[in-house]
Amino acid sequence: MRYFLTFLIVFFITIDKLELYAQDEKTEFNLNEVFNNNEELEALALYPNDIRAAILELSTHPELIVKLGLIQEKSQEAFQEIISTETEEVQKNLWELLRYPGLVEDLVEGGPKSKIELKDITASYPEEINDISMEIGVGQYDKLVSINQIDQEVNHTLEVLLKQYDDDTEEKVKLLLMFPEVLHIIVDNLDAAVLVGNEYQRNPALVLSQLEDMKLEVAQKHQKDIDDWKKGLEEDPQALVEFEEASQSFRSEEEIYENYDPLYPNALTPEEEQNKEIEKTEDVNIEYNYYPYPYWYGYPVWFPNVYWYRYPYWYHWGYYYGPEQSIVILGLPSYYYFYWYFNFPTHYYRYPYLSNYIIRYYRSRISRSSTSNSLDRSVEHWRTSSRSRIPNSILEEDNDRIRIEKIREYGRFEQDYQRRIERKPNRVVTREQFLNQNSNRYRYLSGQTRIIKDNETNRTIRTQTTIRSSSPIRSNTFNRARDIHQRTWQRSIPSRSGASIPSSRSRSTSTKRGRDN
Repeated sequence: MRYFLTFLIVFFITIDKLELYAQDEKTEFNLNEVFNNNEELEALALYPNDIRAAILELSTHPELIVKLGLIQEKSQEAFQEIISTETEEVQKNLWELLRYPGLVEDLVEGGPKSKIELKDITASYPEEINDISMEIGVGQYDKLVSINQIDQEVNHTLEVLLKQYDDDTEEKVKLLLMFPEVLHIIVDNLDAAVLVGNEYQRNPALVLSQLEDMKLEVAQKHQKDIDDWKKGLEEDPQALVEFEEASQSFRSEEEIYENYDPLYPNALTPEEEQNKEIEKTEDVNIEYNYYPYPYWYGYPVWFPNVYWYRYPYWYHWGYYYGPEQSIVILGLPSYYYFYWYFNFPTHYYRYPYLSNYIIRYYRSRISRSSTSNSLDRSVEHWRTSSRSRIPNSILEEDNDRIRIEKIREYGRFEQDYQRRIERKPNRVVTREQFLNQNSNRYRYLSGQTRIIKDNETNRTIRTQTTIRSSSPIRSNTFNRARDIHQRTWQRSIPSRSGASIPSSRSRSTSTKRGRDN
């Protein structure tokens, strides 16, 4: 019902827009105007040609877009109803099974199975899913039957639906189903899809040309973001040290997928980088294997943002380790990484130089009115969600040394404030009130002093650090396009577990699903 109403509204709005275009024959279609600086839509230009062709084809069938959204809405609700009464662990395991096409059907077909039979079935799937398959296959067989029934209903509905279209459209829809983040964006931006699809039917060459121009523009913007981030780290060795420390904490505290990701075939874990040689990867077709959450079910609600893919931890860092402990920059840290970083005030106190560097980077972009990447949006969210003016006083501070002291104090302040709220929940106090009541404890935040005391302890600074950027191969660009489609803040907070750093688990290569880039 939601998508039907959305379609009616968008239909009439879009008709008005189309009429405006038609009223002036001299008005040339402008893709930038249609996308209206929506970076999620702009990122579609970064995908390979076959995916872009599928996007354009689907855009010429707005009624099909709506129907695909309706199918997803129904299947997603049915799946949530099945798993809602289960424990967190069981829910997570069921979600993981969904990522492997055909696995649920294999586990269900032929009735309940013994552990030996389940082991034989899962032998053809990646090793990391074997234990979960065994556990769920034995203990949650009825749930698997219900989920398989949803799968069968979805497949049948889709088959009947696509019979109304030619073979080319059918193939392109099935291709987009392999990229749920793309289909998600199209369904959520139906008005733009209708405008693009209408122009593509009239003048395909113009749309393709403007897509190529947008691809170049977006790629250049992203590369400048990376170059600025890399240059700043090279010039701030203390921030670099804290960045590495924070990244290791992120790896230990978050449930991050650690398996080998063929999109970055040269990446090494910190433990493996010693005495390893990196094999140069040319810009050629690279077959990669990945297992996103299926479009029909959405993605788990416990992730802090739209999260279709389980990336390895070093992808979220934005770098991996090369030979001789060199740091290879892939891009800025992910949205997920920055969400984790800003969500816990201890990070401000523990990593004041990194926090200061992040703010400096943000300020430099604000002055150019070019905020758009994961860092920009994360800082904006931190500023607006704090419900106080304190973050603004830090962002607006021009003196680097004083800003660092403010950041340190803010880390302590937030922890103290939360303890106060927990201790006296019935006596509400705002952050500003709490700061005023305890101004002597937070002399930089309260403005009582701007004197810098040189009380720095001797810090370990990386010596002879080599920082280089990853070669701009197409797979890197493609993966960063997917990351742009994982930037929604309307989710729960990430987990918070122990601080010890576990040993790196062995990497295993997925072998059941792939495509050429």
